[in-house]
Amino acid sequence: MSSDTFDHGYFRNAYHGDYDLHNPARKAAFYLSQIVAVKPSGRLLDVGCAFGSFLAVACQRYEAAGVDVSLDAVEVARTRLPGVRISHASVLELGMDRKFDVVTCFDTLEHVTPLDEALTALRGVMAPSGVLAITVPVFDGLIGQVVRHLDHDPTHVWRRGRSFWRKRLEDHGLDVVRSVGLWRYLLPWRMYLFFGSRFLYRLSPAIMLIGRNG
Repeated sequence: MSSDTFDHGYFRNAYHGDYDLHNPARKAAFYLSQIVAVKPSGRLLDVGCAFGSFLAVACQRYEAAGVDVSLDAVEVARTRLPGVRISHASVLELGMDRKFDVVTCFDTLEHVTPLDEALTALRGVMAPSGVLAITVPVFDGLIGQVVRHLDHDPTHVWRRGRSFWRKRLEDHGLDVVRSVGLWRYLLPWRMYLFFGSRFLYRLSPAIMLIGRNG
């Protein structure tokens, strides 16, 4: 997982030329609402912050900072959010000098290997009572076959199911306190479908898990 891989070309291809269309404020607000229900205040670190769409919402509630492996993405995020500390680093080498009450890692871990080292690094920057929130695509069940057919991202090295991700968090000492199903798709006429539900967790093509330091 290198900065060269995740350049402007990657974001253009992965998001069909429009990152902002795929990351509307309502999606960021939903993610934030799930986190606030578990940890309502404190310091937040967004790992894999990309262009800063979630940070723009999170900094209204938390003392927020971001990090991304892509120098191109970091430069865009710094331009958009001049008052937010945004660092250029890999999830494997975060190099933070403080602990965070909330660590978020959205649509990032499916790209990262070694995965256990990444989770160790994420837990290493969490405060003793901190939480980790992740989102990942999942490939189990009937809907998983559809997801596998639609997923053309060559940087996805982990195409796994719900139980895989939950167990990974638990193996790293986190108690999973919230599980949410996510639907996120670009429709014809450049319309973006997004909704999340705890009740549809087992039927969704992507999930959010929130784990608390045990």
